Amino acid sequence: NERLRGIYVITRGGCTESTNKLGASYREKRGIGSIVSLHHLATQSYKALTSCITDCVVYATFFPLQVLKQVIKSHPEVDELIWKESMIDLARLFPQELKPLARLDKSTLSQLISLSVFQKFEKGEIITVSKGLCIFLKGEASEVEIDTIKPSNLQVI
Repeated sequence: NERLRGIYVITRGGCTESTNKLGASYREKRGIGSIVSLHHLATQSYKALTSCITDCVVYATFFPLQVLKQVIKSHPEVDELIWKESMIDLARLFPQELKPLARLDKSTLSQLISLSVFQKFEKGEIITVSKGLCIFLKGEASEVEIDTIKPSNLQVI
């Protein structure tokens, strides 16, 4: 896989982004205002998961990866935007890993994403999921029985 050097925002024309790798068939039309391959930033591997073929003459603005990394680091809300905007594509690219989301149609998934809450947890924090669904975007966690946690160690999230 080719390393990601940055992302493009289409300012004129259109293209088709696709892949048949990863065990998923993925094909998405992109037009004016679309960000091509935004999901590459969300995966953090910075390896190209998809390719894009122009459907006509395309004008696009390029944003280098190093600049984007600095913006993400200094503005956490940009990281949230990237994840939320990438979730539909990621659900289609990684259907086994994101089974509950991969089964939803685009419209339903968009509604669900708009209602979702993006949170970052530090090492050692306790995550409680009493109602709803928790999908880990990065990192890992272990299950802990709530009875084994002393009240003084319990953190409300």
